Amino acid sequence: MDFESSKIVVRDSEGNSLPGEQAHTSGSNILAFTISSALVDGSYSAEITAVSKAGYSGVYTYPFYIQTAGTTYIDSSGTVLVPGSTTYMVINLNDVNNSGISDNSGNTNLAASVINVSEIASPGNLPATYQVLGNVFRFSLSSPYTLPVTFGSAFSTVAIRLHYSSANLSTLIGMGLDPSDLSVWVYDGASWTRITSGTAGPFTGSGSGYYFEYSPVSSLQPNNAYALMYQQPEGPTAAEPVHIFKSTKAFNPASGDARIYYTEDIADVTDVKAYIYSISGVLVRKDELANAAETHLFMNQDINPYDSSDIKYYYSWDGANDTGGILRNGVYIIRLEITKTDGSKENMTRMTALVK
Repeated sequence: MDFESSKIVVRDSEGNSLPGEQAHTSGSNILAFTISSALVDGSYSAEITAVSKAGYSGVYTYPFYIQTAGTTYIDSSGTVLVPGSTTYMVINLNDVNNSGISDNSGNTNLAASVINVSEIASPGNLPATYQVLGNVFRFSLSSPYTLPVTFGSAFSTVAIRLHYSSANLSTLIGMGLDPSDLSVWVYDGASWTRITSGTAGPFTGSGSGYYFEYSPVSSLQPNNAYALMYQQPEGPTAAEPVHIFKSTKAFNPASGDARIYYTEDIADVTDVKAYIYSISGVLVRKDELANAAETHLFMNQDINPYDSSDIKYYYSWDGANDTGGILRNGVYIIRLEITKTDGSKENMTRMTALVK
């Protein structure tokens, strides 16, 4: 075939030739013609004049028809022609004669309008640490059709849209997040699974807000549900509670003894002497761990309420002097002399107010 002499002409229903560019790739037997203008719905013909290398020619005409299959929007209010802020599915039909939509019962070539969508409460347990942004929704089929439904990729391209409002966006920003922190999740009747593909952008249809869209969608399963989710950022880590053993600053002997903490490990202590002085320096009381009658005064202990292994021993004073009489109101100085098992000594001084 002489590709240089052969040609293709595309004509509309009135016989007018359409502008375009003819091309032949060297070494192949394919002659191509690319139309340079958009085609509207209607009847057309491709007229091919084939010329052989010997000079013989023939004209072949092939009629064809163009009809735009169109786009269907599945909205919570029904099937609509213009997308809105509650449009959750976009179906682009590639073939006017076959939708490529089939249901579980073997019904084929279903109209896109048999697909319904409704907003629902979130089913099942959400993934740990995730929260829903916007609405949770579910697809179903009009009776008598049943899920699952499949979409033939040769006949239709299907996308699912998940919308969120300006108020939802403000919520995200208020938590230090943005749309890149959103993810799409699908529920299969038992658990949620994250969908990792998709694109995001501002919504420009009827209404306002934003949406996240992913495609292609090949099927819809029974008990399905879809949602946009985000991980709520962790708040400041709460500091572990700390318990501080504080010696008594002031006490009323009628309500309880004063506590003077002195050691965590009594096994390291061989003796403790307690000297109590008035503010003027007069010794009014002396006790000693080594004296059997006074040992109990040094063996009291408190336990950290947050850590049972943290124990503190204290010396207990009832506000009395050496003769057992309760002292008058005032500030008293308590000096502890602690002798350790290794022979070392430690002195500790505390002040407490006696108030009756």
